[in-house]
Order: sequence, then C-alpha cells, then structure tokens
Amino acid sequence: MNKRRILSVLVAFVISVNTVLAGITEIMTASVAVASGVRAVVTPGNSLVQESHVNIPYLNNRNAFTREPPNYYKITNIYNKKGGFVKEINRFKPVRRRRSRGYSFKTEMLLPVDRDRNYDRRIRNLQAGVLVDNRYYYTLSINGTGANRGRVIRYDYRALSKMKLNIRRRSSDLRKAHSLKLYNDNAGKNGNNKKKRTKRQRRLARYIKIGPEIPTGHGQTLSYNPATKQLWILLDNETSFGVELYRESTVIQQICAKTLKPEKALRFSCETPDGRILLPGRVMTFDKNGAAYTAIRSSAGAVTIFRLDIKDNKVTVTTMQKMRYGASIKRLQCLSYNAYNNKMYLVGDDSIAYFPLDKLGSLKPADISYINYNSKREFQSLTFDSKGYAYLLVIMTPELLKSTNVLI
Repeated sequence: MNKRRILSVLVAFVISVNTVLAGITEIMTASVAVASGVRAVVTPGNSLVQESHVNIPYLNNRNAFTREPPNYYKITNIYNKKGGFVKEINRFKPVRRRRSRGYSFKTEMLLPVDRDRNYDRRIRNLQAGVLVDNRYYYTLSINGTGANRGRVIRYDYRALSKMKLNIRRRSSDLRKAHSLKLYNDNAGKNGNNKKKRTKRQRRLARYIKIGPEIPTGHGQTLSYNPATKQLWILLDNETSFGVELYRESTVIQQICAKTLKPEKALRFSCETPDGRILLPGRVMTFDKNGAAYTAIRSSAGAVTIFRLDIKDNKVTVTTMQKMRYGASIKRLQCLSYNAYNNKMYLVGDDSIAYFPLDKLGSLKPADISYINYNSKREFQSLTFDSKGYAYLLVIMTPELLKSTNVLI
C-alpha cells in the first residue's frame, strides 16, 4: 500500500472516530425524552439526600455464593425450527441454596414473540414483568439495546390461567393465537389475505393488549405501586452497547394501566457529595406502603440500593445500602418485593438472593438467603401474587414460570 493510500485511510479513520465521539457527546449531554404530550414535572435542586460515604451502610460478604452468568443463553429446543411454536414445559429446581429451601418453578405459559419485522405492534425483547392484583400481568417489550423505546403489554392472567396453557398439547396456543391476530391485523398493509382463526384462538387473542410505542429506557424498571395502584417506569436510558447514560436528570413516568400510555412524568437530579451525576437505578420495585426501591450494580460488582419517595410530584432519593463482593448478584436483572413475607429479592441469571426488607440498611451476611439454578436461561423478572407464589419471567424464548411452593 503506497503512502497516499495509507494517508487517505488514516484520514477516513480519524473522521469516523470524531463523528462517533460527537454523536456520543450529543447523546450523553441530551435530556431524557418523555412521551409526546406528557409534561415532566421537575423536582428542583438535588433529590439525593446528602450522606457521607462513612454513613452509607456497607455489606462485605466474601463467603456468599451466586452464579456467574453464562457466556451464552440456552435457546429452548427446536425453537428456531418451529418458529417459536414449541410445546416445551420446563421445570427449574434449585441446584444450590443457602438459608433457603428455594423455589421450584414450572412453566405457566409460553409468551408470544414476533420475529417478522414488518409487523406493527409486535412483541420483541421482554425485559420486565409484574403481576397486579392477581389479575393482570404486565410486561415491557423493548425495540432493542440502546433504542430506549418499547411497549407495555397487558395479559389477562386470570383468564389465561384457566385456558390450560401449562399442559404440553396446549402450551403453544397463546403464541399461535397472537401470531394469527398480528398477521391478520397487518394483512392489508402487506397485501396478504387474512387467515381463519378458531374460536379458542380469537378468545386467547382478546386477553392480550399491546400498548403504543413509548420511552422506556432499558425496560427493567417497570413496577407497580400497590398503595396508589399505579404503574411506573424509571427511564434508565442506555447506549447501543448497553451502557447506561449518566445525564443531568432522571425521569420516572407513570403509566396508565388501561391505555398503557404515560400519563405523568417526574424529572429529578441526583448529585453525589463529590459532584458526580448519579443514575439511581437500573431495576425498581415498590413495597406495600408505596415506597420505591431501585438498585444499580457497578462495574466492580458492588450493588447499591436506593429508596425513592414520591410525594406531591416530588422525588427524594436516599441511599439505603451498598453490597460488596459475593453479597451481590453477578448480573443484576431484577429487584422485587414480596408482600407475603416482606422480603426483597435481587435476581440475576440463574440466581436469586433475598433478605428481610426491614433489615435493609443494617444487613449482615446471615440475613441473606441464596438460590442457584442451572437453566442457562436469562432471568428477567420476578413477581409475586397475594399468596406468596413467585412468577419468573425468562427469555429465549419468553415464558412465564410459576413456583410450586411458597417461602416464608
């Protein structure tokens, strides 16, 4: 390669790098967008309750165990060959546990997923799930890593649970019913003729409601406040590489449970004593009294848990606990609360750790229980019904599993 050619290649490379850096700078300094037509109410000043690092309770627990996330996730058998219409009924049992007998899970229903990119309102990458009043199961489908947009999906769980979707010969019915409805809804646009549907397929499709596209962040913060009966999402926007964006402000938005659209947004800022802008969470849950809890895991492996108090359209953030070393989940996917036993759950891939909520802020190693699995599936969300049964959302392919037992 001659010198002129080398010089031109170097110039092109420098220009491309500068373009990327400029784009990153623009993204990093932009404000978090809210849904069209929704005005964000701003909490003035610093929402983070100022605490010195000395006063933040730390938990060091080198002897705890959690599973390392796999380098790959297991896609269920013959999924690609069957286009998602598999009939697998899975069972997950603990392979290791400490201070817990663990949850055993069984497939409750295989959830729809759409692979045709030409469809409107398709269900894609599920990131969160929450069961509300033992009736509706809400999930959040995002458009892809870094898109920061997606849709809230509502399943009538009470009705679907009566349709025998947890037996092998009927397990793929919900996926087929949704797929046919979506095909027919898009038939005119794509120049296709509509397909016939059975009575059961039409009935199943009625139990799924897909909301409009809205700002979502990464999507693992969808949660329900039982005290106010409201759905909320913390917009933890990220880059296309899956790295969270630390912006000058954070937005938390309330979602209407009927329309599945944002109806209110609150904007607040968190600044640490040393002047750093803080994103106060990548996962979120509410306790029975209406206090929100969020958590974030650092690159060094420490998990920090915050409490968010939302009152009169203002947000106050308090640092509750930091967990170091083995006390934390390796890849934090979900933060959940179980009102039945008043315990908080940290969920990672094939790992669950939990502890009494009233000990948050003064946790000791003996307060934390651990459960490990060997499913090689990506654990996305954990939620509970009023009787204490756990519902686990896993993906590749998406399915909802229900525990066969309750933990006190």
